[in-house]
Amino acid sequence: MKAKFCLTAFAVLLLSTIYAKKTTEINGFQNPESIIAYKNHLFVSNTGEKLEALAKDGDGYISMLSREDGKIIELKFISDLNSPKGMFIRKGVLYVADVDKVQGFNIATKKKVFEADLNKYGVSYANDITRAFRGLFVSATLKSVVFKIKYNGKIKELKIKGTFNGANGLDRKRIGKLAIANYGNENQPNGSFGKIGLITKKYKEYQQSGIYDGIVRKCGKLYVTDWINLTENKGRLVEYKKHCKKGMREIVLDKSIGGPSDIFADKKTKLLWIPAMIENKIVAVPFSDLKTK
Repeated sequence: MKAKFCLTAFAVLLLSTIYAKKTTEINGFQNPESIIAYKNHLFVSNTGEKLEALAKDGDGYISMLSREDGKIIELKFISDLNSPKGMFIRKGVLYVADVDKVQGFNIATKKKVFEADLNKYGVSYANDITRAFRGLFVSATLKSVVFKIKYNGKIKELKIKGTFNGANGLDRKRIGKLAIANYGNENQPNGSFGKIGLITKKYKEYQQSGIYDGIVRKCGKLYVTDWINLTENKGRLVEYKKHCKKGMREIVLDKSIGGPSDIFADKKTKLLWIPAMIENKIVAVPFSDLKTK
């Protein structure tokens, strides 16, 4: 998720394009930030009425949707959160990053069964979550660091070599590698995305000059969301393939995605889900539309 700042300038990159013309959208959310699937349902985190990433106002919630058709089953499946963002599910427990902590809820009962306090580490902007060995990786955006939280509650900051600003989206699909999107700082499109070697603890940049947010790997390619700028409520989805001559390509959608955040690739339904925070909706892009034309 990108904090709400006003940009005075932004970079424009010349990219080759892919056109996606069969997208669908679902409305009715309040600043939706992240999407994840479990069994027959989708879960959407809503930061609340206002786009305030650090607010501890208790109006954030998790929505439950049908995985088959995307219809809202229960808008406030889990409520009374602050500004929930990234999510991860393991053994029926939904873990969610919420401002300065990570909380876990039993999906069947909705009861809280886990909590890791990041406030004591100076975190006020816990953002995305992905799996780690016997735990979770969590990005802390303002500190621009990544933590590993074990299921026993132990917390450890990863000491990473290399520079990246505004640690945001995370995705661990390959052993020993953690994909990361960074939205930058100082109200400028100086973010980047790349990978962190979990053994070497080194960050390797793939691309820069964007306000990058969500990131997911699919079929050897990275799909990344970019806010572009906040004054015009624009946003885009880009595809990146290492060692490809075209490198990064923009995927032009037939639906707008103002404020695109943490994306989710659903292998079961073959859809790429994108939350459009500023427009209070989520957009689904068929995998078939992501193929080269």
